[in-house]
Amino acid sequence: MALKTGAKEFPRRRLRVFPQRRIQARTFNSPSKKPPLRYNNYGWSLGGPIFLPKTFNTNREKSFFFVGQDFKRRKSSDIVGWNVPTLAQRQGTGVLTAGQTADPLGQTLVNLYPLPSPAGSCTSGNFCFANSSPLDVNEYMIKVDYVFSPSNQLSVHFLHDANTLLGGNSLTAVDAYLYTRTIPGLNSGLHWTSVINSTTVNAVTFGFAGNRITEKQGIHPNASLGFTTSASVLKATYGLNYQTIFNANPSIPTVQIAGFNNLTVTPFAFDNVTRTFTVRDDFSKSSGTTPSRQVSSCSEAERIRTRFRRSMGRSFSRTSRTHCRDVFSLTQRAL
Repeated sequence: MALKTGAKEFPRRRLRVFPQRRIQARTFNSPSKKPPLRYNNYGWSLGGPIFLPKTFNTNREKSFFFVGQDFKRRKSSDIVGWNVPTLAQRQGTGVLTAGQTADPLGQTLVNLYPLPSPAGSCTSGNFCFANSSPLDVNEYMIKVDYVFSPSNQLSVHFLHDANTLLGGNSLTAVDAYLYTRTIPGLNSGLHWTSVINSTTVNAVTFGFAGNRITEKQGIHPNASLGFTTSASVLKATYGLNYQTIFNANPSIPTVQIAGFNNLTVTPFAFDNVTRTFTVRDDFSKSSGTTPSRQVSSCSEAERIRTRFRRSMGRSFSRTSRTHCRDVFSLTQRAL
């Protein structure tokens, strides 16, 4: 949503978008699978004057408001292709030469990877899976403008949004653990604009913004990688009893093997808080004079108007040449 200023009337807007899975395309790396899609986006906005009949702002030119809300609900997935150990590699065969034996610990780590997908089902890698990326967004905004005089205007706004999404599932690093990530944020400000004279303008801004990222919630194993229960991501389940520095993490380790995707395991998420205060004063003053000239010729006025229109990106209605000859007089700053 865009932050706007109210007007003398009461314009309003409603938004509703519902694309669904039936229009979703298949992916190039797994043409046999169509990733799910359900995306709902709806909202509204309303702006106008703040007035009391016969009491306050009766001409609707002093005070204005603008409010709006926006909601997004998305349930979608991307088909991700991985390189994982083959069945022969998981069994310790096909990679050993004569006289070699598989290391038990190394074989256990190899078997932490998910099983490969059926032959021919992936065009990228040998294991393809749906990486879910749901998203919920709630946003609302309020803005009030007050015109004290043609030279002084006050504007106050407040925006708040709250995003809820699934963490640990980025396209570049899919983790063995997933978690719920919430990001409520706000942005507020007060802006005073004062036109002191024809060459001097001063603008003062006070602002406050921030967010709170919470990730220590909803932590659970990633079933897309074959970890369907809490025990499936614990070292004890696979007989991994090696010692760690603090012995505080019972989860399986992150596994990195050349030629395969990294199997990352991050059971500990973090929370973060950010607050930003802003105080700013913008003082602008122009000096010097710009010569001007009087134009009375229709042809010269037309040339100046065309050049001005092209430079400013504006359009002007044409004046008939009879009317132009009689009354047209255009004063334009030298270009």
